[in-house]
Formats: sequence, structure tokens, C-alpha cells
Amino acid sequence: MGPTLALRRNGFEDNMQDHPIGEGRFWRGIIFTDNMDTLSPAVADAFHLLRQELYEYLDEAGYVADRLMEGDEEAIESACRLIPDLVTVIRSVVVEHKEIKATGECAMCAQDWPCPSIQAIHACLKDPDHEFHRILVKSWNARNNN
Repeated sequence: MGPTLALRRNGFEDNMQDHPIGEGRFWRGIIFTDNMDTLSPAVADAFHLLRQELYEYLDEAGYVADRLMEGDEEAIESACRLIPDLVTVIRSVVVEHKEIKATGECAMCAQDWPCPSIQAIHACLKDPDHEFHRILVKSWNARNNN
């Protein structure tokens, strides 16, 4: 396996983790070789800012759910548009992290498939305490009873 990127920089240890990559593989538009196995502080900061921006989008989606509970009509309309968008986000990650049949590796991160990204999505979707799972079970039951 190629180098491991040390993403622990500038005090962001809680939000960042090491990601193994293959030699000469592109990761977020930057090429890494065995001579360069850590990110510069500027790039690590940029990654952190991108991650924080993504969290902000997800937080806003969560606030829509809070407003739904209060009976906010605008939130209901927003949620009807938001849910398909969130499904598209999840599908796009699943598509990018598809398995390479010849090697059994993830096409995106070159780790054994299922990679950590697919495992995380799978765990959330299959968690019986989450709404995804409840909706799927209800759908399966409805199809099997018809």
C-alpha cells in the first residue's frame, strides 16, 4: 500500500483521520507520492473548511426537521424538496465508492470493499432506530402483504 496521509494538523485532530491511498493516486485533486506523505497546513485547513461547510448544509437540513415538528408549513414544503436532494447526496457517495470487480477494492479510496464510506452509509441505513430502516421495513411489509 502507498503512503498514508497525515491529516492531523493545526489542532483539528477530532475531525480528521488518516486515509491510506495508493502511490500516485489522485485524492481531492492533489497527487501524492512516497516523497510527499503529509498535507501542508494550508491544504489541511482547506479540507477542514470544506468539511465544516458540508456540516453546515447538513445542520440546516436538520433544522428543517425541527421546524416540521413545530408545524411550520414552509418547512413541510422545504422537506418535500429536501428529502430527494438528501437521497441524491447519499446515492452519489455510493456510486463513487463502487467496488472494482477485478480487485475487490473501492474505486474511490482503493481500500477493500466495502470501504469505510460504504460501511458508514450501510450502518446508518440499517440502524433500526433510524427512520430509513423504519420506512424500508414498512415498505417491505406492504409489498409482501399484497
